[in-house]
Amino acid sequence: MIRRSAKININAPVNKVFEVTADGRQQLIWDKGSFSALEELTPPPTQKGSKFKCRVKGMGKMMYEFAEYQPPGIFVHKSVTGMCYGTHYFQFTETAEGTLFSQTMELRMRGFFILLSPFVSFGLQRSLNRMNKELKAYIESKIQT
Repeated sequence: MIRRSAKININAPVNKVFEVTADGRQQLIWDKGSFSALEELTPPPTQKGSKFKCRVKGMGKMMYEFAEYQPPGIFVHKSVTGMCYGTHYFQFTETAEGTLFSQTMELRMRGFFILLSPFVSFGLQRSLNRMNKELKAYIESKIQT
């Protein structure tokens, strides 16, 4: 199993950071380099059990479900792609400056994709770090306007 984590401080209220991060439609904006073609498979509002389909750069089609949804503290995605099964933890902690956003992703590679684990592990860390920076910039620019 591959497990990688990343944290970042975001200068915005914890409820706002949670709201933006849990909304796949907004992720289409701030994470457009790797996240696209979002399709809601269950009716709104987003809650535990909500299901979505999308495309993720380097992984292809992905189906994911909110396995846990506890605003404004945590939510968890369980996902499946052609190459792996994933669990993505999102945690939001209120701080004096705003919000400490933490994410941890666990991937279980499937079939011969297991051989790619070292490369996927390196790319995953870079992806989490990039996502954090893009999310921070997006939210902080929205708060200013």
